[in-house]
Amino acid sequence: MKLLFRLKQEWVIVSAIFLVGISILALSVPFPVFWIDESMAVNFTYQANDVMISDLLVSGAHPPLYYFIVKTIRIVFGDTEAVLRLVSALFFIFGGLFVYLLARDIGGKKTGYISLVLWFSNYFLIFYAKQVRPYSLMAFLSVASSYFLYKLLQGFKWKYALWYIIFGLMGLYTNYWFVLVFLSQVVILLITDRKNWKVLWAMFAQGLLFLPWGLIYILKFNNYESGEFIGPANLSMLRESLSYFATGQWLIVSLAILVGISGAFLFRNVEALKAKILGCLFIVPIVSAFLISQFIPIYTPGRREIVALPFFIILVAYIISRIDDRRWQASVSILLVLFTFQNVFDRGAMTKEWKDNDKEIIQNAVNASGKNDYYILYGLSNANFIYYTRRMNLGYDPKIIYFPEGMSQRPDSLGPIQALEKDGVKLNYELENLLDKIKSVKAGKIFLFTHDDAISPNVVDLLDSNLKKMDEIIPRDPHMGSWIGKITIYEGI
Repeated sequence: MKLLFRLKQEWVIVSAIFLVGISILALSVPFPVFWIDESMAVNFTYQANDVMISDLLVSGAHPPLYYFIVKTIRIVFGDTEAVLRLVSALFFIFGGLFVYLLARDIGGKKTGYISLVLWFSNYFLIFYAKQVRPYSLMAFLSVASSYFLYKLLQGFKWKYALWYIIFGLMGLYTNYWFVLVFLSQVVILLITDRKNWKVLWAMFAQGLLFLPWGLIYILKFNNYESGEFIGPANLSMLRESLSYFATGQWLIVSLAILVGISGAFLFRNVEALKAKILGCLFIVPIVSAFLISQFIPIYTPGRREIVALPFFIILVAYIISRIDDRRWQASVSILLVLFTFQNVFDRGAMTKEWKDNDKEIIQNAVNASGKNDYYILYGLSNANFIYYTRRMNLGYDPKIIYFPEGMSQRPDSLGPIQALEKDGVKLNYELENLLDKIKSVKAGKIFLFTHDDAISPNVVDLLDSNLKKMDEIIPRDPHMGSWIGKITIYEGI
């Protein structure tokens, strides 16, 4: 009877935390329209499957799994922002379940409760739970895979091995940082039970099933010098990454950690092996990525390190729960939730102040254009233009000229733009090529999309010198950050 009561009490508390977490997520105001990374992800899924795979092997930052999930949802349920973003929200919620299960197995129910509060109040996770990007999926798969590894280390069962392989393999086919999660799991096996051949075989099977894709990717990939991959990581980037792990909460988290460590020394109730396991899962991916980035830059703060975040959360919860006092644990949990509500409301207030966004100014441009008009899409301004004009059902394909020309082949890469910043000769060639294209088409009007950067003024000067300016569409301030800084309308030649 007591056991039944305890089980009911446990799941009542867990359910209550889930409800609070889902409420926080529901109150969090997303971007009113897609950020360009979201549009690029959706636009990419309109290609044939073989083309998607080929592009990802040559120049993609992610393996194919997430794109195929997005493509499936888009085909079945539609391509609206709300539908596609819901996928990330669901992975965020599922991730909370596995965070609780792993934390409970490691430190008991109270560690599980605090972990769940930390998970659902973490703004880094909430931010990506509202976007069409793979980061919620990465965090979910990271903790789910590690949970089943922990179960295997407690006692081998084939069902645990199967789930470990499935979740681990899904992670490897979602993002290459998951290789570092896999590495941390190998380190854990070596620390805890290096002679456990059954678990080793499960790891081997997982790695073997990813090996063909991984080898082909290494041999074919040629995009290291473009976009976010430029430059080795430094300590300031590492500090920035850690700042996201408790956005808006670092004061309370830091104090709680210090008090928890004091309690751990006082009560001597920290199990060293469990602390090592959590430490490996948290530290190995971050440090490995940092070291690899000194040779092959792969480190971008505020994104892929999310794979290590679940273990940071559980480690913090484990430390806090070493003081076995309900008032202490409840006070920390309430403060964490209050800090997060403050973050959510502040972000929502800022978002509501925005007067314009990409969808609105693209709609304004479309309303002012016709079938014979051309759009010159500078840099990454193509992402939201392509997504939203597709949604507008124009009844015709808009006529597009990409600038630089290389953007037509790699519309989701900053590489072609950055190449012009480094090479004045190439910039002049691209400008001359653009003018030749404008002269060769019979355009009624030309709509030039530009960005607030160093290259855009050169394009504007070129068209100002050779065409008659008719009008401008400028986003009203304050507005959502965008790659569309201004649309200038010219008469065609």
